[in-house]
Amino acid sequence: MAWYYIKGRWWIFVIATVPFFVLGVVFIWLHFDASWHREWYNSLLFLGILFIISPILQLWWTLRKIHRGQKNESELIARSTIGCATVISLEETGLYTNDIPEVEILLEVHSKDDTTYRLTHREHVNLSDLPGLAPGSEIAIRVDSLNRKNVFLHFP
Repeated sequence: MAWYYIKGRWWIFVIATVPFFVLGVVFIWLHFDASWHREWYNSLLFLGILFIISPILQLWWTLRKIHRGQKNESELIARSTIGCATVISLEETGLYTNDIPEVEILLEVHSKDDTTYRLTHREHVNLSDLPGLAPGSEIAIRVDSLNRKNVFLHFP
């Protein structure tokens, strides 16, 4: 599942960016006012530029990643077919992101063209969705028509 920007949460980006920007401006201002400390002269300018540019680059990278994930997800939904899968086994990988565990699921996929195959799929799954993935349960999926190993799980 792709990252999504939550509307109305622009302040999260401001909180992460503004302090660095302000420090960058302060360092550049001190650079021009540092006639009393010649050894700090170039370091302050470098730090000021670094503190202004690095959060802007991080913000650009994050928004680009969000946009790419949303684009890839919408393309997958557009070119995929709806299918059904049976959960054969479920195992936690030990990786957590924001207290959401990553699980490795062994699926038996039944696609629209009457083919059945097994697939191992890794995905972060909310704790509330884990009971729906018990071995033997069926789950709706979307199967990519270009790559059968690329699936998108639909949780109830």
